[in-house]
Amino acid sequence: SILGGAPIALDGSDGGDASIEAMLAWASGKVASGDVVEIIQNADVDRLTIVQEARGDLGFFRAKQGQFLANPDLMIRRDWAGAWAAFQARDFVQTMQLPAGPRVELRINEDPDVVKEMDRARKQRERIRVATERERMIREGRYKIDTSTIVEDK
Repeated sequence: SILGGAPIALDGSDGGDASIEAMLAWASGKVASGDVVEIIQNADVDRLTIVQEARGDLGFFRAKQGQFLANPDLMIRRDWAGAWAAFQARDFVQTMQLPAGPRVELRINEDPDVVKEMDRARKQRERIRVATERERMIREGRYKIDTSTIVEDK
């Protein structure tokens, strides 16, 4: 682009050759700087990021498609096993073994140890959040100036 200092091709079909030539003569040797260059560079980085993500997604899809075409049942079972393992890894999921047989009566009660651990973790996260907020308020308070008007009675 002309803003980046690169040459551009003009076909002259718009009839504005004179004004374009005048602009090019004025801009010759000048390169955009400051905020304009930063905006253009950020746009280029964003464009490259989006293209790379799309290529990665396409590669992932093609790999999955190849697996599915080769053996659909195996691919689905592997994906299901991975999803199940990720679900089981969560701290709030509890698993129990049931006896084999046609009739099972299930009374669900939370494991007290798991409940205690989850409550302890929640309270720890809350303590950290409150301490961080308190530190932020102290930091911000250092630079605040009292601008209120004080009126003294005589």
